[in-house]
Amino acid sequence: MQQPGAGRRERVGSFRVRVVRLPEELVRAIVVVIDRYGDDPAPVLREQVAIALVNQGVALGMLGRPADALAAYQQVITDYRDDLAPALREAVAKALLGTRVALGMLGRPRTRWPPTSR
Repeated sequence: MQQPGAGRRERVGSFRVRVVRLPEELVRAIVVVIDRYGDDPAPVLREQVAIALVNQGVALGMLGRPADALAAYQQVITDYRDDLAPALREAVAKALLGTRVALGMLGRPRTRWPPTSR
């Protein structure tokens, strides 16, 4: 029997990861990934950082912190919107969707976010 809050091991892509149950714990784990690899130019690490930022936004939203979630989504959009790699384009699309959710939580569902010059 598994203890409450304990993680289990699962395969995610080519990685074996500990599944985290608590959003607070998830946010802490994501910050470690972003701090360690956020500036690395390697494509595979850029993809993982973008995915981590999207997951951070989701977790922050679950914690009732939509303004912080919005900031995480905006970082994905700002950092990766012009990248043509499919995984990064997917992360940007998820971040755009996440912004709509966060804005709804903030009571601003019709706000145009992120502001674009395009």
